[in-house]
Amino acid sequence: WTRDVPACSLRQVIDGEGRVLIVSRTPGADETTLSLEYEPVAPPPDGPADHLRNGTFTFEPTGQAGADLWTSLDGRGRRYVTAHSHHPNLMDNFSAASAVSLSHQKIGAVRVPLRSSRAAAYALRQCEDARMREWGIDPVAWRALKVRPVPVKSLTEWLSSDDYPIAALLNGSQGYMILRFEVGPNGRILKCQRINRGIPDHSRNRICDKLEHRARFKPGLSAAGEA
Repeated sequence: WTRDVPACSLRQVIDGEGRVLIVSRTPGADETTLSLEYEPVAPPPDGPADHLRNGTFTFEPTGQAGADLWTSLDGRGRRYVTAHSHHPNLMDNFSAASAVSLSHQKIGAVRVPLRSSRAAAYALRQCEDARMREWGIDPVAWRALKVRPVPVKSLTEWLSSDDYPIAALLNGSQGYMILRFEVGPNGRILKCQRINRGIPDHSRNRICDKLEHRARFKPGLSAAGEA
């Protein structure tokens, strides 16, 4: 495995043809992403990209988890499958696995062997903890929550292309914005803070204003059951 900085992501060459498996984690979100190059077993979906719902992760011999899959085609004609899952035990299954497969009725099963999965899972956890501390979040306290804050609606319903910062649009600017929310007991955002560099304040302010107005959560619960 080699570390893919700055994300909490690791990659491993899986065969002599140079195919690569990438495993990524979103700190604090329990989101795991796997991406790999594959040869379609069934006729591939039409178009350069396709969203395949109700797919499956299978870690051998540790268990399964539901996942959304995406297929994509790069400029050299190589096809990739990427899977996302929020299953809370997925990394435990990954750490003890010797192989993983991504499956869906449209593409069949794409299976690859794993090496050093326990060390990879440990490295990803260490990366997550370090990144959360950089963001002002105590990872121990976060994991001790009885229930974590959960969006009432899909995050995609909070923002649209109409909310793109006008100055950024006029300048042709684009990039990732990582925001840290403090969610109050009533489920509303109390504080919105940008935690990555390189994004102008006016862009952050516009997006935070929209989210503070629209976003609603089911609040988290402490170990004592307090919101």
